Amino acid sequence: MTIRRTFPAMQSVGRRRMIQGAGLSALALGSPTLLSACGTESQKQSADSCKSTDKSAEEKELVFSNWPEYIDIKGGRMPTLEQFETETGISVTYNTDINANVEFFGKVKDQLGACEPIGRDIITMTDSTAGRMIALGWMQELDKSNLPNVEANLIESLSSPSWDSDREYSVPWQAGLTGITYNSTVTDEVTSFEEMLTRSDLKGKVGLLTEM
Repeated sequence: MTIRRTFPAMQSVGRRRMIQGAGLSALALGSPTLLSACGTESQKQSADSCKSTDKSAEEKELVFSNWPEYIDIKGGRMPTLEQFETETGISVTYNTDINANVEFFGKVKDQLGACEPIGRDIITMTDSTAGRMIALGWMQELDKSNLPNVEANLIESLSSPSWDSDREYSVPWQAGLTGITYNSTVTDEVTSFEEMLTRSDLKGKVGLLTEM
């Protein structure tokens, strides 16, 4: 997996620039009403209104927030993360404190909307939420010269989402599809989302994740 780093603009950070990896799924950015629901005009920022100082050259550490079980774990260790630290000399504090896009957005929107740091350098959001953050001006443009692996390995189908068409602010962490699972010993085959929500024998027996 490759991480493409997005740097939200922060005022007087005093440490590293914050980074965001985007794109857990193939969800498209919603309508302008969805954008306004997650951030107001007064929370919008730009490269001019919110500046930061890049201290990554001298401060070799990162704080990374991700979803649970979204990195390889073997015997309680994280081999990919350990390899990254060994090869780069960068120390990573890895947190699994993202459980839902809306919940995490609510934790950080006031700080980012006010151009204040949130104590994290990398956050991994689903495409729809990453797009909202970009639209609100909270991300800084990537320096692609420092991301050769991304440029070399990013597959075509993920290279140009509608909400970041040139991948100037984001990179996929993972990509996949939402699926339907059912217990075939207690119900007949479920072949569509519509069927799952309309069949009388499934009424009151369906569970959904807290995402779009």
